[in-house]
Amino acid sequence: MSRRTLGIIQRIFGYALIVFGIFQIVTGFANAGVITFINQDLAHIFHKMYIIIPLTILATVHGLIGIRNRVRARVRARGRALVALDILFLIAGAGFISFVTYFALKS
Repeated sequence: MSRRTLGIIQRIFGYALIVFGIFQIVTGFANAGVITFINQDLAHIFHKMYIIIPLTILATVHGLIGIRNRVRARVRARGRALVALDILFLIAGAGFISFVTYFALKS
């Protein structure tokens, strides 16, 4: 994929990250009883289970695309080194998402 396409994907994931972050904050306040327009039990379920996983995926993909674009812009190497970097980022991202998801659902 080109840097422009990845930049567009990164921007879309950034906007979705803002929306999910605000929803995480709202459900946290509703879980504490500060906001009353959301049921506390429903807010607890969303806050603990259903928001943390997409939030983690969005943040990881958004961050890794940004890091990848910065590294590719600065590195002069071509070919296998950059493909290895992409594979490393895919493995690191999948591992981080799996790690956070496991502990989020465990608690």
